[in-house]
Amino acid sequence: MRFAVEELLDRDEPQEDVLGYGNCEPDGVQLWMPRKEGDKPDTVSLLVTLRAQLERMHISEKMPKLRMGGGVFVRPKVTSRVAAATTVHKDTRTSAAAPVHTMATAAEMLQPLRNKMEDLERTNRAEVERVVALKKKAEEERGRLEQQQRERAAREEQERRRREEEEQLRKIAREKQAAEAAAQREQAEKERLRQEAEARKEAEAEEAKRRRGAVNFQEVEDEYRRHMERIRTIKSDIVEPVKKDAELRKLLAQHKRKINPKFGQLTNSSTHLMELLRDMVGLIDATRSNMIAYRWILNFIAKAIVSQAETETRVKPETAVPLATLTLHLLCRYPELHELLLARVVKKCPFVIGYTCNTDTEEGRIRMGWKRNSDGKWEDETTYDERMGGMMTLYSVISRSPLPAEFITVREHPIGIAHSWKMLARLGNQDPALLTNTHFVLLGSWWDAAASHLLLHYGKQARKLLQVVADDLTTAVSDRKYVGAARLRILLEEWHQTGSIKSFPEMAA
Repeated sequence: MRFAVEELLDRDEPQEDVLGYGNCEPDGVQLWMPRKEGDKPDTVSLLVTLRAQLERMHISEKMPKLRMGGGVFVRPKVTSRVAAATTVHKDTRTSAAAPVHTMATAAEMLQPLRNKMEDLERTNRAEVERVVALKKKAEEERGRLEQQQRERAAREEQERRRREEEEQLRKIAREKQAAEAAAQREQAEKERLRQEAEARKEAEAEEAKRRRGAVNFQEVEDEYRRHMERIRTIKSDIVEPVKKDAELRKLLAQHKRKINPKFGQLTNSSTHLMELLRDMVGLIDATRSNMIAYRWILNFIAKAIVSQAETETRVKPETAVPLATLTLHLLCRYPELHELLLARVVKKCPFVIGYTCNTDTEEGRIRMGWKRNSDGKWEDETTYDERMGGMMTLYSVISRSPLPAEFITVREHPIGIAHSWKMLARLGNQDPALLTNTHFVLLGSWWDAAASHLLLHYGKQARKLLQVVADDLTTAVSDRKYVGAARLRILLEEWHQTGSIKSFPEMAA
């Protein structure tokens, strides 16, 4: 706000309210001077020095009006200024004679104006600084927000690119896995077809022999003897040397304590089975540097597998699936285990190779796997049948199980479905006089475990063979009222009625 003092008016002089502020209270310094008789309304005598001082202060530029009393000073016209100047000039002598206190009084009167101006200047500067500060703060805030937005956009773009790259990598991995899986499936299918072709040839040959009555039971006897000779070799070449080496025996005992619990920890989970397999492989591989220790640990594993079948599988036949899967992995990884395991199985259950002998003598019972109890008496027939059934189930599930994918191109199946065919053909051609209830109990165990897979591999030839063992063979002993034979006929009738054969479920992931 600016003020100007152009003229001084008398208190008693009528005052023009130019801006309409006549009724407002004064907000600044007001100058009042007594009116002299005969003075003109717009003539005021001032000291020349006071006038000069006011001019130097530029009051007219800073203050538009100065209200005095109840009215407002009117900015003098040019003519009024000239008149005022003329008057001042004419009255110089008179003004020179004015009292000294006039200048001091005027300065005192103007001091509040100066103070007011200084306050206004300070307030104005403060307001300007505040507005500038607010504007600067707003600019900084806007810049900060824009920077945040740019950074957020950059992060989002980076995240988008990262997701796209990850998705691309996942897509490539999926395509690679799909290609590998397709290749494995193709290879597995080729291997399956090859095995089926070989199995059909063997089946046709066995069927031809059966029709001609050409099963060579002396060959079966010789096979049994070879396995028993291998058992004696194991004792002399593996077991006895370890007994004589205390340090080696101590080391192998530690491995034995770590391996044995693994068989009891088997479940229907493939993932869990692979974890157990990795542990066992590590323990077995640790003995490879010592051939005797290596063969000893494999022989122990063979015995543990058979023992697990005798105790666990006899009660829960479906547990043969994880046990057979683990066994097949070990057979493929360690070929030396094959002859050790077969020798142990045949010693305990010679039925798996179609071997049968008369059990009227003690030697015959020992050959057929009978055990004596702690009191020296032979175990009862039910216990014997259950033990034999457990081992037959394990053998049958191994024969039906596919090779692990990693061994399809490098290994042949150590105990394939052809072994089941050979066993059935030999039992089907057996002298009915040697057939016991146990034979039919074991045929029922085999049926539950592998009959459906035999049909898949051999087709019509398998149908004929199943008909022989479940119909012709049971009819041949119908007068003996064997419980096992009756159950086998029930399984045959279910197959005829439903057109399918039930089997154990495969393992879960």
